[in-house]
Amino acid sequence: VSGRMTLKAYLIYTITITAIVYPVSGFWKWGGGWLDQLGFYDFAGSIVVHSVGGFAALAAVIVLGPRIGKFNQDGSPNVIPGHSMVLSALGVFILWIGWYGFNPGSQLAFSGAANINATMLIAVNTTLAAAAGGAIAFVVGWLAGGQPQLLTTLNGILAGLVGITANCDSVTNLEAIIIGLVAGVLVMLGAHLLEKLQIDDVVGAWPVHGLCGIWGGIATGIFGEHPLGAQIIGSIAIPVWAFLTMFGLFYAMKVAGILRVSHGEELVGLDLAEHDEVEGAIAFSWREEFNLYVPSMDKQHKKLVAVAQDIIEAMRSGLGKGAIEEAFQGLLKYTTDHFKSEEMFMAKHEFPRTDEHKAIHKQLTERVLEYSKELFSKETLDAAEFQRFLTDWLVQYILEEDRQYAVFVNAKK
Repeated sequence: VSGRMTLKAYLIYTITITAIVYPVSGFWKWGGGWLDQLGFYDFAGSIVVHSVGGFAALAAVIVLGPRIGKFNQDGSPNVIPGHSMVLSALGVFILWIGWYGFNPGSQLAFSGAANINATMLIAVNTTLAAAAGGAIAFVVGWLAGGQPQLLTTLNGILAGLVGITANCDSVTNLEAIIIGLVAGVLVMLGAHLLEKLQIDDVVGAWPVHGLCGIWGGIATGIFGEHPLGAQIIGSIAIPVWAFLTMFGLFYAMKVAGILRVSHGEELVGLDLAEHDEVEGAIAFSWREEFNLYVPSMDKQHKKLVAVAQDIIEAMRSGLGKGAIEEAFQGLLKYTTDHFKSEEMFMAKHEFPRTDEHKAIHKQLTERVLEYSKELFSKETLDAAEFQRFLTDWLVQYILEEDRQYAVFVNAKK
C-alpha cells in the first residue's frame, strides 16, 4: 500500500486485523478450535500468521488500485525505484535473524535432550530453507532477466522462511531445502501474476506471505507426516477468512472516502502531504554514499531551487495565477532543456543505465504535468500546497540526476 493509503485507514486496518482477524483464525488452530480438532498443523505460523497478513495485503491492493504511473495503458508495468537497496537488504537479514526467535522460539523450551535436539533441527531447517529460496530466486531471476536481481533474491529468502515456518520441526534437512526451493520459485511466479493482473503489490507481500504461506501449510502435509486433507482445508479456510474480512473493511473505507489519499497528495508524497515532513538530506544521499561532488551539477541544481523559491515568493506576494503558471512552465522548460543537454553528455561519456534514466525522467515529467494541470485548474492556488508540490518534484529530479552520476562514477572506479 506504499505511497497511497491514508494513515487513518492504516490505523483502522491495524486495529481490525489485530483485534478480530488474527484472534479468530488463531483460535481455530492454536486455541483448540475446529481446525485443530481436524488435525491441521502449523508449528509457527505459515498459515495462521503469514497467510493472514499476505491475503489482507492482497485485499488492500485490489481495492486501492495501483500507484499513479505504475502501469501503462497497454497494461505493461513501469519500474518505480525504491529508496534504498542497502536498507532493503539490511531489513531482510534482520528478519532472517529474527526468524531464529520466531521458529526455534516456538519450541518454547530449551532444556533436556529432546527439546535441545528439536530446537537445533528447527534452526537448521530454517536456515536451509531460507538459503535455498534465496539461491533459486537468484539463479532464476538472473536467467529470466539477464542480470542478477537483488530484490528478487531477497524475496526468495523471505519466501523460504515463510514456507518452512509451519513444518520446521517436522521435516528433514533435505525436505527443508526442497520446501525453500519451491517457495523461491513460487514467489517469482506470484509477483509475475500480480503484474499481469495489474495489481500493484509494492513489496511482494502476497507472493511472499500469502502464496508461500499456503505452500508451507500444504508442504506440512506432503513432507511432515501430518494429514494432507486437514492441511489443505486449513490452508484454504484461514486465507479465505482473512481476505474476505479485510476486503470488506477496505471496500467500506473506500466508499467512505478515507482509504486512499488524493491524486495530488500521492504525487507530492505522503511524508509531506500527511506528515508535513521530508528528509532534508535526501537529495544528497547518493553523493555522500559515493563520496561524489559534481560542481557543475550543484550550480544547476541551485538555479532550479532559486527559481522555484522565486515562484513561491511571487505567489505569496499576490501575483496572479496566470503569471504563476507561466513562471512554472518556464521552470519546467528549463529542466527539460537541461536534461536534453545532460543526455548528450551521457551518450558522449558512455554512461550506464542511460535508457532507464530517460524513462524515469519521462515518467517524472508526465506526473508533474498531470498534477500541474489539476493544480492550475482550481480557481485559487494554495501557496503551501504549491510549495510542497515544487519541493517534492525538485527533490525527485535532483535525486535521479545524482543517482545517475553516482552510478557512472562508481562504474569508473
